Amino acid sequence: MPLKAQQNSTVEVEQQYVISNWNNTNGLPQNTVFDITQDEIGYLWFGTEEGLVRFDGLEFKIFDYTTFPELVSPMFIDIEASTKSELWAASRSDLVSIKNGTATHISFEPFSKDHISDITLTSDGILLGGTVTGKIFRFKDDSLSWVNQWNDLKKELSILTIEQNGTETLIGTTNGLYSFDHATGNITKVSFLNNIPIRSIHIISNNNYWVGTESDGIFHNNNGSIKKYGLKEGLQETFINDLYSDQSGSIWGVTSSSGLFHIDKDHFLSFPDFESLREDLRSIYISDTGIIWIGSTGSGLTRLKPAEVLQSNKKWGLSSTIILPIYQHKNGDIWIGTAGQGVRRIKNNDVIAYTRSSGLSNEIILTIYGTENYIYAGTAYGLNRFNLSSESFDKVFTTKDGLASNIVQAVYEDASELVWIATRSGGIHTIKDGNISQLNVPNELREAEFVSFFEDSKNNIWIGSNGNGALKISPERSITVFSKEDGLNSNVTHYFYEDEEGDIWVTTSYGLALIEGDQITSYNRSNGLKTDEIYFIKKDRHGFLWLSSNFGLERMHASELKRAKKSSSTSFKFHTQLFTDANGMPNSEANGGIFPAGWEMQNGEIWIPTVEGPAIIPSYLTNRADRKVNIHFQAIRYGNETISQVENISIPAGVHYLEADYTSINFTNPKNVDFEYRISQLDTDWTDVGNRRTIYLTLQNPGSYTLEIRAFYNGTYSDLEKQNFTIQPFFYQSWWFKLLILFISVNIIFLVIKLRSESKISTRLQQSVEEKTKELQKGLKEKNVLLEEVHHRVKNNLAVISGLLQIQQFETEDDITNKILGNSVARIKSLALIHEKLYQSESLSNIEFQSYLKDLIRSITQSSDTFKEINIHLESDEVLMNVNQAVPCALILNEVTTNALEHAFQNQETGNIWITVSKTNNSVTFSVKDNGIGISEDDYLKSKSIGITIIKTLIDQLDASFKIVSEEGTKFVFSFKLQDIKGAHGHNIM
Repeated sequence: MPLKAQQNSTVEVEQQYVISNWNNTNGLPQNTVFDITQDEIGYLWFGTEEGLVRFDGLEFKIFDYTTFPELVSPMFIDIEASTKSELWAASRSDLVSIKNGTATHISFEPFSKDHISDITLTSDGILLGGTVTGKIFRFKDDSLSWVNQWNDLKKELSILTIEQNGTETLIGTTNGLYSFDHATGNITKVSFLNNIPIRSIHIISNNNYWVGTESDGIFHNNNGSIKKYGLKEGLQETFINDLYSDQSGSIWGVTSSSGLFHIDKDHFLSFPDFESLREDLRSIYISDTGIIWIGSTGSGLTRLKPAEVLQSNKKWGLSSTIILPIYQHKNGDIWIGTAGQGVRRIKNNDVIAYTRSSGLSNEIILTIYGTENYIYAGTAYGLNRFNLSSESFDKVFTTKDGLASNIVQAVYEDASELVWIATRSGGIHTIKDGNISQLNVPNELREAEFVSFFEDSKNNIWIGSNGNGALKISPERSITVFSKEDGLNSNVTHYFYEDEEGDIWVTTSYGLALIEGDQITSYNRSNGLKTDEIYFIKKDRHGFLWLSSNFGLERMHASELKRAKKSSSTSFKFHTQLFTDANGMPNSEANGGIFPAGWEMQNGEIWIPTVEGPAIIPSYLTNRADRKVNIHFQAIRYGNETISQVENISIPAGVHYLEADYTSINFTNPKNVDFEYRISQLDTDWTDVGNRRTIYLTLQNPGSYTLEIRAFYNGTYSDLEKQNFTIQPFFYQSWWFKLLILFISVNIIFLVIKLRSESKISTRLQQSVEEKTKELQKGLKEKNVLLEEVHHRVKNNLAVISGLLQIQQFETEDDITNKILGNSVARIKSLALIHEKLYQSESLSNIEFQSYLKDLIRSITQSSDTFKEINIHLESDEVLMNVNQAVPCALILNEVTTNALEHAFQNQETGNIWITVSKTNNSVTFSVKDNGIGISEDDYLKSKSIGITIIKTLIDQLDASFKIVSEEGTKFVFSFKLQDIKGAHGHNIM
């Protein structure tokens, strides 16, 4: 039966470490690490010859010339972290400040050509630094200055190290140790270190500090009590490069040639397993988790991590042994079965070996278990009983005693103190008072190989098998079989666990199976498990489940089982952690198919058998699980852009694919940190991305989003890390454009509805309009015919009048009267010509004036009685003119042209007249120019002739502007605006 602690185990396992190394082949820029520190956030920082390096436990970020192009040298020799989230680093000629993700460079060269040797931060945040020529400087209020109290001493020395000790600064030099009191300005030389080169100073508290020297070993000043540690006290070397204390207060140090040392309560502890740490070690730092970080010259960075999974003490002789079953009796003794070396019993921290010579039937132990008085060890040659009273093996049970097979694979004591035995050949037995009874099993199980036992809270006995599924035997001895036919993921079943709801979880060769009544649900690697075949499952005292496999130990919080049961998703993922030899296991391959395949000891440790000794899970490991897991957003990337340290990141329109980088600072098991994310505006469920530290986002729509990320580690979620970002829209994706489209759509819908509602009315109106149109077209046709006839008759009547005047002209002998009658005939002809053009045109109200002018000039030329050779030239734009403007315009041109023919060419036999018509926009300009004798505008207008009077009257009627220019003849110019005036018959003119 399961044993509860009745007394404390006497077994003690010494502290162990796992060593790891980084160099320029796996993350560091270079192999020399001068200094190591940790900032307030938790990042580790390293000073190297090729840059300042930040480390989160998994990835390195390098600050060098790429970050600071103005650096004189990338060789950072010292780093100091303040309590104000600020980090300072120094190279020989540069100072760098990193705060809130922003790095600032301060060049030392403009201030001094000296080289920086070390820096420190005072309690009020002022940076102090020393130089190789022995000077001290400060950086305060964004400026560098010298500390004159020190520099005025003009000592011939170099400053090697400088550290803050309360209100005083300890200054280690090539000439000893000095104390500088900031309050008083006093400088005191520490007498017990006079003329000794000081390499390192480590402050424990006020007036409690350790000093490492170049030639005299170590000194410890504890409130004035001085103790020296040299070769006599156990140091291998007296050249001490760096010192640091762990949480217990013991001191660790590194040397130039003899490696690492540890002083605990004045005792020097050796590290034979760390022979590789013998080169020039330069720096050391110990984190609050006990991890030791060591920088070297040439070998990079070394991490000594306290082993999370321990190995057995070497004196037990189990480290190279294949371990099979493990069991602890309630008296505290630990019994271990091996593969060929019999049984090992750890009693009072000593080991007792039992082999064939001790009475064992075979030295390959398949199972081991105990009762109040006996220990049972199963082998392939029967069941061996060890009598705790006689301290000897006193009985071997075989087939002769009622076993179905001599191959005994599992022994178990239930709550009623009944001992169960499982063998091959379908053997399920009980033993009481030394007598064996065999249970009847179904025929299909007659050849089954049973390998494990488990008793649930209802006193059902569960039995695992190697190929026949899982059996449940009720207290009434009824047998139920669960196999692949019932939904089990494998018929190879190893171990059992009962959760808080009373449901049974089975480890199989293909993962985990949950049995809830008659319903079975299976889980495997696709659900986040690190392996398929699981040998063992056990819940520790802190609520964590441990599972063993060929690939190591897997741990998850028991609440993960609840989460799995509540989830309906087939893609459900467990949050698990994998522990391997990288965490201290002697070998990552655990053993299964034996019973028990693991055991929780009385002190809370869990022991797991492996192929190279037992793997011991210490009880304090789960205590460390209480440490808070952290999460830190780093940047959003798209294209070639990387943006960080912005509260709300703005992303241009058209970007749909983003990458988000984040991390969780973890130096113990960084790969065991899992992450989940969601976009709060899009999802309520979380997306599990495992331990990947980059999220790939595809967002089709613009808008404002919040990316939420959380980390999961040791059964605990981190706080949410949130990053706001906005994808800008194209104009057609903006709210105002959508509103405009909505407005237009609403109006279109309204118009459609209105048009549909009015369609019947429109149809009726259309029919009425068509009828009226036909009537109007008929009436219009009749009117047009009538109007054509009117123009024709007007033209004919004018021709009659013109003919009568010509007859009168022929009969009169008075020259003046004859001339008046001739002019009247010309005017009437110009009017008749307009009416002729009108009834010949398609429009009965507009006249094409260019064509009219040609005919008018022809008429004027034919009517002229001059015998001189006068040429009339016409240049005209196309002008369509209303009859109401065409008549006065024609009369003006007739008068001007006729006047030019009669009066412009006196004493000339030849001449030219140019008539020009130009149209600009809605205005028309007429020009009549001759090359005759010319006349001034005043003389022209003073004339009392009827022609001039007609011109003036018609100019006013047209509302025209005119001018007369006398230059190489006479030029008469008038212009007016064309008007859209309805004619007498009501048609539009333009």
